[in-house]
Amino acid sequence: MLAGAQLGVLALAVLARPTGRGAQRAPAPLRAVGAAGEPEAALPRSVVEISQQAALAALAALDNGHSRLQINLRSSEEPLAFGLSERAFSPLCEVLNSLAHVLASRGERVRLFFTSVQLAEHACRVINLEPLAGSILIDVLGIGRLTRDDDVCMLVTPFNTGCAADSHVLGGIQELLLQANKRTVVLINPELEAVAAASLSSRHRVRPMFMADFVHAFHFECGRRRASDGQPGLLALYRRYPRDWQVHRKEALAPWFTHVLSTRQLPRAGQLDALIYERQRLRLASADEDGGGERGAEVLDIDE
Repeated sequence: MLAGAQLGVLALAVLARPTGRGAQRAPAPLRAVGAAGEPEAALPRSVVEISQQAALAALAALDNGHSRLQINLRSSEEPLAFGLSERAFSPLCEVLNSLAHVLASRGERVRLFFTSVQLAEHACRVINLEPLAGSILIDVLGIGRLTRDDDVCMLVTPFNTGCAADSHVLGGIQELLLQANKRTVVLINPELEAVAAASLSSRHRVRPMFMADFVHAFHFECGRRRASDGQPGLLALYRRYPRDWQVHRKEALAPWFTHVLSTRQLPRAGQLDALIYERQRLRLASADEDGGGERGAEVLDIDE
């Protein structure tokens, strides 16, 4: 993953500034963003685009037969600062509203699980439950349970550190997965580590085995990174199902991100520099072959 500020559990405490009676406004209607044949999906530029793209990607994955999804938003960098900005509607809460409402409007009963009673109570105040009363329910991980009438389970910012003291978090998630069986489970910003990993000397987070079942439906991660030429900038790692993973870069003085490369697999942090170098090499080779022109974007494969 990119080395940047991560959106943790505390980010949920500022999901949104209450308006009116304290509940968030209804999400904006979904609209298609980009045609299926486009080589790169458009990087979202606003909270509304983030929520729409995340919901559309999740629906696409569900309609393609996937029942285990994850959605990740991680950044504290402008122009899209997740979780800590003072905007009325933060991206995380906008995504929760958009996805929960579109699923409920399709006849699904959605139960959202939060990691504490305080966060669940806050969610009751900021998530707009009125239009689809009874179809969107809020509960607490380790306390609540799925019922036979629930169709979708959404776990919001589940977090553990990998130590034995946090084993109840993974235990609660595994219990929900057993209850869900073939029903849909969506992880929103999971930060999970296998408990056994705490005794290892590895600096890398070891994911629980069940995470391998979860498809990356939507991923937007942005962090500061100094390029190989020494120039500072931002890198964005982006994926919208069913498209490839993309890396976008924003130079220090540039108005917005530019697409650098696409790859079929999720790149690890140590692979990004090598991938960008290989992309630049391909571009230079293409320009030489074409007499100064440049071909369309190739999709790079990652060696496992």
